[in-house]
Amino acid sequence: MATKKSAKRPPDRKTEVLSIRIDPRVKYGLELLSRLQRRSTTGVVEWAIQSAFQSEIFETANEYRGETRLEEVMDELWHINDIERIVALALRKEQLLTYEESRIWKVLSSTPAFWTKKQHRDFDSFLWAEVLSHWPTVERLVSEAVEKPIVRGYTDEELFNLGLDLTTMDIPF
Repeated sequence: MATKKSAKRPPDRKTEVLSIRIDPRVKYGLELLSRLQRRSTTGVVEWAIQSAFQSEIFETANEYRGETRLEEVMDELWHINDIERIVALALRKEQLLTYEESRIWKVLSSTPAFWTKKQHRDFDSFLWAEVLSHWPTVERLVSEAVEKPIVRGYTDEELFNLGLDLTTMDIPF
């Protein structure tokens, strides 16, 4: 099955492009609101989205039990690296992962060598320094694993045989 590959974006971009379709009446209202607030249309859209972030409740059912505003959760989950965002979201509310992210999470969460704790997993028990220092190899292995019909993690022996030398990762077992 072919997957859609997105074009690589430069790492130094400060904004993202979002293309949306909206009802003509809503667009007219957006233009009026822009004039009233003396903002650009983009500024009004950003303001409206930020307002939604402040009012939307993010419920969780794990150790983070309770209700928190989405804006606060975003601050906790946002990381520059995609892999860190996936792990953070999976640990907080796994059901919000996309299909592709779920497959990546399956490989990461099922690979014992990436974690300091075998049972209870949290963001700090992921071996960030070791995994990120070997990122080109780890990324290649994860990409290969998610393309298989049955997605699973790697054993320590498999990682070593595939070119990830665990002896240089200084894993505290």
